[in-house]
Amino acid sequence: QNLRIERKLDLLLEQGVSQVGEVESIVRPLAEFTTFDWATIQAQVVETDRYGPTIVCWQGKQYLRRSPNNNFRTAVWYSRYVGRRGEVRVYDRLITFRETVSPRALTTKTKQYLSP
Repeated sequence: QNLRIERKLDLLLEQGVSQVGEVESIVRPLAEFTTFDWATIQAQVVETDRYGPTIVCWQGKQYLRRSPNNNFRTAVWYSRYVGRRGEVRVYDRLITFRETVSPRALTTKTKQYLSP
């Protein structure tokens, strides 16, 4: 089993890690999490709890719900472990829901550059 996973990881890495999770660029506001329509990304909900989906399936692969335990922005994402690259664990992230933040004001230097 481990040799199969390692071989799959090697093949993925040969193709470039960017090939892992073609939809990993999907980022949605955290407010959409509870009402998100998983069919819009061709994913199916496999298991849920009172907070929402815990496991979703996309292209035959299962992604687990995760959230950070730190002081950064509140977020929920779905990822799956795909193996190791040396000492680093490699995960494939399907989608991230995170709280939105207001954009920062432009710096004076940037405003001057953009002024006609």
